[in-house]
Amino acid sequence: MKLPLHLAEKLDPDSRRALDRQACDRILTCEGDLHEEIRGILNRRGIIYFESRMDKRTTQRKGVPDFIFSVAVTSVDGKTEAVLSTAVPQAWECKFGYKKLTPEQAGTFAAMSRFPNCWRTVEIRSVSQALQELSSLGL
Repeated sequence: MKLPLHLAEKLDPDSRRALDRQACDRILTCEGDLHEEIRGILNRRGIIYFESRMDKRTTQRKGVPDFIFSVAVTSVDGKTEAVLSTAVPQAWECKFGYKKLTPEQAGTFAAMSRFPNCWRTVEIRSVSQALQELSSLGL
């Protein structure tokens, strides 16, 4: 379901979960459908992202992931009980069906994961996997 960003950001958690369940239940027919659902999920959480276009040849360098964004992950220090917040950059490459990462994508993922870059790189194959990834970050 598509909602304008200014409305999606104002959803209460229960409404957001209901829309996320609808997205999981939708039958995807192509990678573009997966992109559309992930855009909706990120918008509903107010996450700013950069998405590589699918309708035209890329102007990015080969291998750049489909979705690039960063989120704050908050934790509590067990000793001092101080709240710690860390930015975690994300790079998601969507793949549909049996498609695999291209050599350029695999190389970019490897380089992004290594020091000093330290991106969290994920190959996303379903809406439920995208939701699990966000959940693992506390979002």
